[in-house]
Amino acid sequence: MITVPKGSHNHQETNWIAVDPTRRVTALNRLWSDHNPILFHCYKSDFGPTPFKIYHSWFIRPDFDDLIKLELANLDQNSDGSKKKELATHLTEIEGKIENGTASLDERDCRVKILLEVANLESLEAMDTVQKVRIKWDIEGDERTKFFHSLVK
Repeated sequence: MITVPKGSHNHQETNWIAVDPTRRVTALNRLWSDHNPILFHCYKSDFGPTPFKIYHSWFIRPDFDDLIKLELANLDQNSDGSKKKELATHLTEIEGKIENGTASLDERDCRVKILLEVANLESLEAMDTVQKVRIKWDIEGDERTKFFHSLVK
């Protein structure tokens, strides 16, 4: 917050910029005007991806239920768990060939790509787990929260 005393050319600044660094204030000189104009700058912030929206009119459409059932069936068939198992079996085959010394350069390159894909899937699973834990903590709390609230009562 900026406080400009009436009739004074000095202004005081509280440290609100530390709270929100995307905002800036510029006080212009009194060169062309009878007052000191103050410019307030707001920089664009990235608020992340647009949240998923669903419209009630979608439920009325005749093919909506069929579309959801089809996509859920595809999701189950292409789930991360089955893909991870498939990659793991392919990886053990390639590693067996590498141990025997019969693996080609293409298979060695394929092994690296599989390892990267498995690491990516594990990263996604970890992100999902963190989100689930946060939601559970928001709903249930933890022992410290219950202990603190029992002391406050």
